[in-house]
Amino acid sequence: SSCSSSSSSAFLLPSSSFLLRCNAKTKVILGTMLRESRTGSLGAVGGAFDLEAIALAAASTVLKFPLIVQYSGLPALSNRELYPYTCTISASFVNQVTAIFDLLDHFYKLTRQIQWRQPGLITTATPYGIPIGQEFVNQAGKRDFFVTSYQQILGTTNDNNNLKVRDITQQVLELKNTKSRVFISMMQTADAQTLLAVAQKSGMFAPDYVWICSDGCAQNSMYLNLTLLPNQTVSVPEYRNALPGLIGVTYPIDLEFDRYQLLLKTYIDTYNGSILTGIYPAPLYDAYFAMASAIDILIERNMTRNVTNIVDAVRNVTFRGMTGWVSFDENCSRFPVYNIVNVWRGFKCPECLGGHPLDVFANVGTWNYTTGLDFTSPIRFFDGTTNIPDLNLHQSFDYLELHHWPRLYQPHPFL
Repeated sequence: SSCSSSSSSAFLLPSSSFLLRCNAKTKVILGTMLRESRTGSLGAVGGAFDLEAIALAAASTVLKFPLIVQYSGLPALSNRELYPYTCTISASFVNQVTAIFDLLDHFYKLTRQIQWRQPGLITTATPYGIPIGQEFVNQAGKRDFFVTSYQQILGTTNDNNNLKVRDITQQVLELKNTKSRVFISMMQTADAQTLLAVAQKSGMFAPDYVWICSDGCAQNSMYLNLTLLPNQTVSVPEYRNALPGLIGVTYPIDLEFDRYQLLLKTYIDTYNGSILTGIYPAPLYDAYFAMASAIDILIERNMTRNVTNIVDAVRNVTFRGMTGWVSFDENCSRFPVYNIVNVWRGFKCPECLGGHPLDVFANVGTWNYTTGLDFTSPIRFFDGTTNIPDLNLHQSFDYLELHHWPRLYQPHPFL
């Protein structure tokens, strides 16, 4: 796994660019970039997390050093005025939010149940959760959706030795009290696991509820004890029990791509299939390949390899990578492509994301910025079937009252 090493140093790669480890401390990241910019390196690839990505992008601007961010969807990274020399291999999550609304709209059109247009939202108060949550609320107003409740949690901190879990019971109960039946979770895996446990105790993982997860929590490690990774893979029953039917929107992995198959085979052989690969190696490969391809273009054309030319060359790079077709817009941000994924009951899933024996998310469709949603398999819901659940609220009644005064009870209108 690309985040498994405890070292905070940087990989220096021989092709006139360098790669920063995803768990490096910010001061090490910035110091390495400063040193490399002065010693002839031509570009940087790194930034697996949002805070690192912003720090790298700011340093890229100051040092006039080209950067490709491997895994961050922060919209700010596409701001050419702030970060003119930063490119992103992961599309802005503005598009991911659009994909989630397209999902909701899809099921609303099939069922005409208003609950699909009145979701509850919960995010973390983090550099990931705050902007993606705000984008969801903004798009809801524009698309005639109503967010019944927007809850934020401080989030779980992980020092790789101990998960420090905060009590989020109140926020979960606030969601439940809205009477919504569809909930959107936008947070990283450790936080989503806390949510799974609390919401399950509150009875919110059941056949008449639907949960949709952003890329941060649509991860195959969702049912595992994160503190033991990467050395051990241990399933947590309370996570597994809540997961069936979970729908996610995440970055794609091209299972048929020959280099990904080689990576997967090598990884499984090395760890005897007992450790998850995670999603990070695929965009990391594509980010580095994009930088190398841009430099190759300049060499072939005998052009000066300065920062402006390198960034312009990256914009013109197109290739089939581990994360599907890669191409960039005028802001040097990747054109968005996402997979729609789904946890199938029983966790028996030969078609699951990544093709690893321990994967639990099945690819059920795709979304891109030109054609929208395209389903390749039916979604399975919490009960394990492909039947879309009835989300209408029904008025409770007293049996004796019904016995003495028989009459037809209709579904109570959603308030």
